[in-house]
Amino acid sequence: MKNPFEKRTLLRASLLSGTFLLLVWVQFSGPYLAGEDPYYHAAMSSLYAREGLLSSFPWTQFSLQKDGVNDRHFLYHIAMIPFLWKNPIQGAKAYCVVTAVSCVVVFLLLLESLNVEKTWFWLLVLFSAGPFFWYRFSVARPQIVAVTLALLCFRTVCAEKPLGTFLVSAVSFLFYSSAHLAVPIALFYGLVAFLKEKRFVWRPLFAASLGLAAGLVVHPHFPSIVRTWLVQNFSVLYHSLAGTKGLNFGAELGPPSADAVLKALAIPLFICTGTVFWSALAGRALEKVTLTAFLCASSFLALTLFSKRFVEYAAPFLVLLGALGFRDVRRSFEERMGKATRFVFFLLTFAAAALSVRGIRETREVIAGTGGPRLKPAALWLLSHSKKGDIVFTCDWDDFRISRSGGQ
Repeated sequence: MKNPFEKRTLLRASLLSGTFLLLVWVQFSGPYLAGEDPYYHAAMSSLYAREGLLSSFPWTQFSLQKDGVNDRHFLYHIAMIPFLWKNPIQGAKAYCVVTAVSCVVVFLLLLESLNVEKTWFWLLVLFSAGPFFWYRFSVARPQIVAVTLALLCFRTVCAEKPLGTFLVSAVSFLFYSSAHLAVPIALFYGLVAFLKEKRFVWRPLFAASLGLAAGLVVHPHFPSIVRTWLVQNFSVLYHSLAGTKGLNFGAELGPPSADAVLKALAIPLFICTGTVFWSALAGRALEKVTLTAFLCASSFLALTLFSKRFVEYAAPFLVLLGALGFRDVRRSFEERMGKATRFVFFLLTFAAAALSVRGIRETREVIAGTGGPRLKPAALWLLSHSKKGDIVFTCDWDDFRISRSGGQ
């Protein structure tokens, strides 16, 4: 009989290899990248590979980039370079799979470090989030890395390891503009520690803030990156929520329908609600890390209702909350429910598996049906009709097609 260590190693290998194969099956179901942004990221990575650090960005004359390069995805683009050596599109797909699997690795290790049992079940619950997981994690964008770093930050904060929090916070700023998430996570933990233990925990918050400042200062595009960070995280979100006229925002900045949220997160929400209710009913206090997860998950869910850009965070943090909540009330639940516990577990497993299969198939169909980049014809036309250094005013592709018809 294998010892527990060997069993755990075998389980990890099975979960990760299965996740990897599923992501590859979904990602490479079509020849093109899902969405528009991945082409930008692949192009930026290719620029770094050819020219090194960029000192100017003349391609966008009416943007924040004109006055100075401020790549808020700097390390994401640098890390993509080795994948693009042969075919940029296929390389970006492979890079997306690697980043998604890395996120799953961190998620599973986080659960194990917090003494959560049956990690395979909680991974299945995460998979049940449908497009909130499968599609969002199949688009080659840095948000996947941002979620990974947020999970790492949660662990270092709750373990009260300030050096780890500092490093994660600093590196986060170099990957994506959401590095400031370390600060509210540390604030939530400090609040819970004070309410439960009457203890003022300041080191995680200090480390998160210092890491944010360090990442900002060491960024190769400092100080222009400061303005970009402020615009991206505050100005854009404010004008999107305020409905400012005359500004066009990406679809992801708009709110999802409540129906879509409930369908995608049905099982995580059910488990979270059930564990909180059972905790109150049984008089079983939730642990400090669970309450911190509750504040994080609730915040991400609330933000998701205002903007779809937060869905990547809401799904894993809700599953994390459900896993920790059930860990805290499991003994009480099993004592009172008896044999019915297995029946409930079976129903949840069956439902999560069914939703996961549907989400995988739907996402694969979407990616398989994705056509080439919409602006490719325009880009090819410009390549043959403009010289290096020309300033080109762009507009809607439909207008571009009309204005350039007949050789005009």
